[in-house]
Amino acid sequence: MIRALAGPLTVLLTVLLTVLLTVLLTLVGLLSCGVQADAPPPGQAGGMVDVSEAAGLRHAVVSGDPAKAHIRDTVGQGLCWIDADRDGDPDLFVPNGFAGDGKPRPWRLYVNLSEVTPGVFEDRAQEIGLQASAWGVGCAVGDVDGDGWPDLFVTTAEEGGRLFRNLGGRFEELATGLSAPGAFTAGALFADVDGDADLDLFVTTYLDPERPPDGPCLWKGTPVTCGPKGFPQLDDLLFVNDGSGRLRLAGPEAGIAGHPGYGLGVLALDADGDNDVDLFVANDSSPNHLFLNRGDGTFEENGLIAGVALSDSGAGQAGMGVDAGDLDGDGWEDLVVTNFSDDVHNFYRREIPGLFVEQSQESGLARASFFQLGWSVLLEDFDLDGDLDAFFANGHVYPGVEDFDPNTSYRQPLQLLFNDGTGRFHEDAARLGPAFAQPLAARGAAAADYDGDGDLDLAVVRDGEPPLLLRNDLPAPGARWIRVRLRGTSRVSAEGLGARVELEAGGRRQVREMRRSRGYLSGGPAELTFGLGDATEVERLHVTWPSGAGEESCHGLGANRVWVVVEGAGCRSGEGR
Repeated sequence: MIRALAGPLTVLLTVLLTVLLTVLLTLVGLLSCGVQADAPPPGQAGGMVDVSEAAGLRHAVVSGDPAKAHIRDTVGQGLCWIDADRDGDPDLFVPNGFAGDGKPRPWRLYVNLSEVTPGVFEDRAQEIGLQASAWGVGCAVGDVDGDGWPDLFVTTAEEGGRLFRNLGGRFEELATGLSAPGAFTAGALFADVDGDADLDLFVTTYLDPERPPDGPCLWKGTPVTCGPKGFPQLDDLLFVNDGSGRLRLAGPEAGIAGHPGYGLGVLALDADGDNDVDLFVANDSSPNHLFLNRGDGTFEENGLIAGVALSDSGAGQAGMGVDAGDLDGDGWEDLVVTNFSDDVHNFYRREIPGLFVEQSQESGLARASFFQLGWSVLLEDFDLDGDLDAFFANGHVYPGVEDFDPNTSYRQPLQLLFNDGTGRFHEDAARLGPAFAQPLAARGAAAADYDGDGDLDLAVVRDGEPPLLLRNDLPAPGARWIRVRLRGTSRVSAEGLGARVELEAGGRRQVREMRRSRGYLSGGPAELTFGLGDATEVERLHVTWPSGAGEESCHGLGANRVWVVVEGAGCRSGEGR
């Protein structure tokens, strides 16, 4: 009997063990998938991971009445990465507005605690002197007084701008004559426009919020918030540095006055290839401006002739944010400008110095952007494959817009378009993760390597919510990079703003310009991150300093390192990873 049962029992036990093993393996697989979907370990390809709560970014950014009854409420805020304490890690400044009750909400300076608690930030704005109660809008960072500490300028919705000098990790507001009662200032940047090695300040003015047009205003037959059309247009502002950190408003001879518009995003670039700082302004509901530098810090407005003032059909648009980068690998930086919904983002491809051709259709941006209302745009190599990708922060201005326009919505997902290396873009949602499927009312954005792993992470303003911090896990394992920082001496501003950097690695040439302010009302560190793909070194790194101050070339630079280029002294290795 026992022998008779031995065969069937053996078979039964084998089947049971097989079933049990299968169940265990399935459970292990499900658990493993669950862990990877929530938060892939840093360095593994896993999209962009939302770490905002864990990082300590818990304070909401507000911009007026949630119903957005006034145009002032719709514009939102930017943010800036700034190493306020000079400990080598980027901190995050976030201005704030007034809530629906008319009361101001505190600005925030999230200090990076990487040396104590990696990946965690702590708000210390109040204790280090950033207690201003103004309605903050945008920000710009630069060492305006030349003492080696980054200073901070904040635009406001009602009183011009506020300048805060960094006194060794603490800030003090300077009475500099930058206030402009009644002026809604928006974008701002520091740049050496006159070639004297100190930083001047350029500020866009959006409108006078106290002089609204007569209503009602309609969008697709439905009453909506008025503006900006109907509000008075204002001139942008240029403040020139006297060499000691004191800024004075430039007069009519500078060429900025007399060209009013509804200015929002602003960018410094060398648009015509003559090695000085030109200025591009994205104007809302009025033609964009391109101020070409005559070489002495005075400007000529040339947007229409250069091909960047209007759409490809010659129509005015609603420019919000702007960034520049060599998207097609031809050695010249192109421009991308975000616009309103039922329109397309602009890809102004630079044909020759000083002349651009609109190629949104050919690049794929038109198809990806038509139903979106775009604010910030950032052109960075997020996957470190050697070309620039395009990030967009989106969100409408009319709460409930989906009730009368089914093609769009108030809250919209972020977008990251991948470049094929020739300036043609495609979406790949499967690579990005759930953070890019979540609808947001996004505004400003800025990129920085907050966790020190080599790739660029993202901070994004969400109207009515805390800022979003996205850890970048996109690069494939083994993808390499280098980071470039510049140090000017007597002839170049300390951070080398405006310099042109060329890199040759792995059979590819990459070209960038050094800038801080970009996107929409926001800014990042004064450094350039180049993706190298699988290249193990940089064959050649070449820096052309602005304003004819000379050139530097370095060869055989190792990957996965920070390299510092010093004016007149070549390259030295910074930190490695």
